[in-house]
Amino acid sequence: MRVKYPIIAELAATLNIDLVFLSKHGDPYGRLWQSRMGSTAAIRRRQIEVADSPDGLGFARDWVSAKLTQQIEFLDELWHRRPQGDALFQRPIGTLKDCLARVSALTGMHAGPAYRLVGAKDLGVDKLPPIDKIVMEGDLAWSYHTGGHMATPTEWTAFLEFADRHFKDVKKKK
Repeated sequence: MRVKYPIIAELAATLNIDLVFLSKHGDPYGRLWQSRMGSTAAIRRRQIEVADSPDGLGFARDWVSAKLTQQIEFLDELWHRRPQGDALFQRPIGTLKDCLARVSALTGMHAGPAYRLVGAKDLGVDKLPPIDKIVMEGDLAWSYHTGGHMATPTEWTAFLEFADRHFKDVKKKK
């Protein structure tokens, strides 16, 4: 096997970071790791540290989101290939989209206590906001919309308002 970017392999070995090769479907099919004594224990220790951190939640959220998105796309493709557009797929796709919205919301909703700890304002919600509703009350913002991955004009407007509000706050503090 030829590594296209050898600097990545060298850096990973130097920093004792495993390289995991994934298929286009996200399944692991190969792994490289530092073979020196103690590397496995160090890897396991680091995995435990990350699992209990916000990075661990982010990694798990992103991985589960990717898997759910793949399943939604697969079922959607099957649904559209059927000549009669079988309604059999509508319910499972809807269920997966609801799960995806809940998983995506883990960042904003569950980051609230950490933000409050450092004196910032969280989203101000206790449960998942409805789809297509933008929430940006505090120092965080959250949005999940129907209709694919592209941001909607409403989301761009909300993003610009949110960014403008925070840039003004930064200028005031200087």
